[in-house]
Amino acid sequence: MEFIAQLINPELAKNILQALGIMASSGAIVGGVFKALREISGKEIIAVYTSDEHPEFAKLELSDGTTMELPKDEALLTASSAIRSHIKQIVAAPLYHRDEPVFKILNGADELELNFNESDIKAIKEVKTQSLPPKIDKMTVTASFSQVNFEGNTGWKIQLDEKTIVTAPLLDDSFLNQVSANQQSFKKEDRYKMVLEVTTYTNDLGKESKKYKILQVLS
Repeated sequence: MEFIAQLINPELAKNILQALGIMASSGAIVGGVFKALREISGKEIIAVYTSDEHPEFAKLELSDGTTMELPKDEALLTASSAIRSHIKQIVAAPLYHRDEPVFKILNGADELELNFNESDIKAIKEVKTQSLPPKIDKMTVTASFSQVNFEGNTGWKIQLDEKTIVTAPLLDDSFLNQVSANQQSFKKEDRYKMVLEVTTYTNDLGKESKKYKILQVLS
């Protein structure tokens, strides 16, 4: 028994991508998410890592200690609990209790894009859908210090713009030692180029919170 899914078409792909705020219409992205979830199966997605050094890719950290690198849009979709639940329902639910089930995805020209056999479908059935992993971005910004602590890594705050001041531990020991030795010449209101790690957490209600770390002060 075959279940043919006319899933990858520009309109439906666009709708799925828009659900995450990703404005794209490539069905190939959605197909990539199916393949990624087949490989992940029952493993938890612990975190999603992005970097402005390689903005086109992202890494998924999995509960077995491995990582998976994917195009960024595919990684964000794969990490979405809503998208995982949606795909699990599409693949597994219609084929429940059927002998030798096959799941196929066709493109708009009725060409085969993806073919899942019974073992692939079982892998999708094991996909976990409840947790939404934190998203960890590594980015380079220019900011000033609004609060300093020459005695240690904690107690530092940075001003990202006129309205945004955030607490951010300073993990650059070389910079800390340098400014501690030259406290008189250090001006916290000066603007510095620095590399930040920004971790975004999303709770069950969709509310986001962020934590910042200063990885390196470049200049």
